[in-house]
Amino acid sequence: MKKTDLWSHQHVVAAAVQRHVRLSKTGSWSAPLLAVLVVVAASFLAPPRAAAQEWTRLLPQKARGELSFKELQRAFETYYQKNPVDMKLDKVRPTFEFEGAREVETRIRIEEYKLFKRMEWFTVPRVYPTGRWDFKKLDAIMARLPVEDDRLVLKQADTNPLGVKFEGDKIIWPFAFWTPMGPSDAIGGTNLGRVNCIEFDPLNPKIVYIGAPDGGVWKSTNGGASWTPKFDTQPTLSVGDIAIDRTNTKIVYAATSDSFGYGSPFWGGTYSVGVRKSTDGGTTWAPTGLTWTVGQNRTIRRLVIHPKNGKILLAATSNGLYRTTNGGATWTQIWATSTFDVEFRQDKPNVVYATTTQVYRSTNTGATFKPLPATCAGSRYNIEIARNKPNVLYTLCTNGTVQRSTNGGNTWSTTAAPGVSLYGYYDNVLAVSPVNYKVVYVAGFNMRRSTDGGAHWSIVPTAGHVDNHALEFMPGSGSRILCGNDGGLFKTVNGGTTWTSLNHGLEITQFYRLGIAKTNPGIMIAGAQDNGNMKYSGGAFANVTNADGMDGFIDWSNSNTIYAGIQNGGLYRSTDGGASFTNVSTPSSGAWITPWSQDPAVSKTIYAGTDKVYRSTNQGTAWSAISGTLAGVWRFTVLKVAPSNPKVIYAGNGSKLYKTKNGGATWTDITLGLPVATNYLTDVAIHDYDPSIAYVTFSGYVTGEKVYKTCDGGLSWMNISGSLPNLPANTIAHQIKNNGLYVGTDAGVYFLNDDLTDWVPYKLGLPNVIVDDLEIHYGANKIRAATYGRGVWQAPLK
Repeated sequence: MKKTDLWSHQHVVAAAVQRHVRLSKTGSWSAPLLAVLVVVAASFLAPPRAAAQEWTRLLPQKARGELSFKELQRAFETYYQKNPVDMKLDKVRPTFEFEGAREVETRIRIEEYKLFKRMEWFTVPRVYPTGRWDFKKLDAIMARLPVEDDRLVLKQADTNPLGVKFEGDKIIWPFAFWTPMGPSDAIGGTNLGRVNCIEFDPLNPKIVYIGAPDGGVWKSTNGGASWTPKFDTQPTLSVGDIAIDRTNTKIVYAATSDSFGYGSPFWGGTYSVGVRKSTDGGTTWAPTGLTWTVGQNRTIRRLVIHPKNGKILLAATSNGLYRTTNGGATWTQIWATSTFDVEFRQDKPNVVYATTTQVYRSTNTGATFKPLPATCAGSRYNIEIARNKPNVLYTLCTNGTVQRSTNGGNTWSTTAAPGVSLYGYYDNVLAVSPVNYKVVYVAGFNMRRSTDGGAHWSIVPTAGHVDNHALEFMPGSGSRILCGNDGGLFKTVNGGTTWTSLNHGLEITQFYRLGIAKTNPGIMIAGAQDNGNMKYSGGAFANVTNADGMDGFIDWSNSNTIYAGIQNGGLYRSTDGGASFTNVSTPSSGAWITPWSQDPAVSKTIYAGTDKVYRSTNQGTAWSAISGTLAGVWRFTVLKVAPSNPKVIYAGNGSKLYKTKNGGATWTDITLGLPVATNYLTDVAIHDYDPSIAYVTFSGYVTGEKVYKTCDGGLSWMNISGSLPNLPANTIAHQIKNNGLYVGTDAGVYFLNDDLTDWVPYKLGLPNVIVDDLEIHYGANKIRAATYGRGVWQAPLK
């Protein structure tokens, strides 16, 4: 049997009830191998894996909103202690051989485990110490943020060290623009980031909109050859669906939230702020009457518009079905039951179908509905109407069942099982050809097609990447289809026989960390969620490892030596620029993102924090512990070596910080004076010339407890949070010139130096996105940011 490659791939922070497997770097499978893969996968995965939710059965019997994250953690850990997953089997190479059925099962179990761990990494610092989100507080903070940002700039006006200028009431920002670095195309043709929804302009199919989780709305005017972001300044960049007014295609609606990116219970994800509306083709947006707050914990799954009356829209949401008859100005809740899908009949738009766990039909444009005899026992229920024979309907349930009606829903029959692996809430895609009612596509992990109305199903080659979220036929075509999946956007012109990438210009990757080569700013390593480690060189990105890319760095003495981490302390070294890697892990596993770094004076010496702090003097070939088990630190999440004295090291986790000034011979607890009782410690930056000066950042939502400074090596701490917004501070970088400080938060970057009396926003041009890591390159006079959903960005140093 011919072998091929298997990759893991892009995914937003999600619950542990979904899983992913990435395609080969070539982006295509041989037909015989694909047949084997699908049959093997189906044997393990169809019907959908009930085991994927086994750990949730251990949760306390409480309402969804009453569960704390600690309770989710206990249930998850209890289950996996009895059902362990060997994470060492996760393959690090960006291409590796597929070895049959057992490998499929192993990959799926690994991905199930990792999905919860990704969510845990994101959630724990933000809900510490209570284990509960305070969405109401977050709503209030975000609502005030634009005004607060302006106030911080105006606060400096008396002495005006920033050189602020004004045009009337408008502030002319004194900072240079941030610019994107990418990646701006699917790496290897298959791997970029998740696309949730696709919408064609109904009058001009060359105009296409897509929505991404944490990536916003993107628009193409040339059929997907290039893209422009259209949502970067909105309150959330998560988009679940898009609707366009056929009577005026400049009117576009966006349903916010990552509708199906999270499982049940839906926890810690991007909830909806309602429906946004643009009247100029996406250039500007305004709220509609369906405006929610994150604290209401709602999502919008589907948004559809009347084909002849653009004033009428229907929204299928977790809070029921909503309807507007005045272009979104006001909305009426038709019912409160969680609703998955809704569709207008195009030839007779007074007829509308909607799904909860049952199919409903309306004959008065959605004002009222009556139930039909079709039901779903799964966690998501899709419906499609055949355009060229609208009495023919199809449904898809997450239990793998496809139903068909030939009389407008009065009666239903079950088709042959399509044999697709549906990952519950996450992957559940149904599409019907607009020119042939017998041609039906079902997609989840893989994809199948029927040309006889569901009696028989055949394999469709993978659309560049597995885990599908959207299939849209080009208007009037039965063979031209766009597919949105975890790798991005792909196109077929022959019904799925072959696929090509339409990702050029899209920038929707979620990054954890980055490291820049000191000798060459044109070389960088960046770790991406479920997208491995990406090397930036020559202005382009390329995958150098598989798995979840984590913390990494490039040897300051030789840029061909690259250190790349994957999840839980899997550490790797390359001496050939990333072409191959050797495992150099410490004796123990580490945190989800394990910190490690290079000695600033001796290039072959490196340090890593897992269960202890370790040092290697031979590039990781052998390690020796330079700390014991430090009280309060089960796994290290922070480790920084002083640039001016490698014997000084700061190391700790979210609630403890230690320091050594003798290379690890002794360690001192320097936590006293830091707000670890109420906030989660996220990062440390050490002064370039004085190792006794250090800065610490904190996550959480306690006002005025974001950044602390020590001038005596941690004997005492001073609060320098000033008027920073009450948002998680995730990372900090220190600039030699004038003691500049840059802090990356959940809403961009802020700056402080010796000339300023308070922090100021340093995010002109930067999307409204989470910043996970910041790195300075003095030779290039640049600061770079790893963002969680919009790739890597850079700006000149102040």
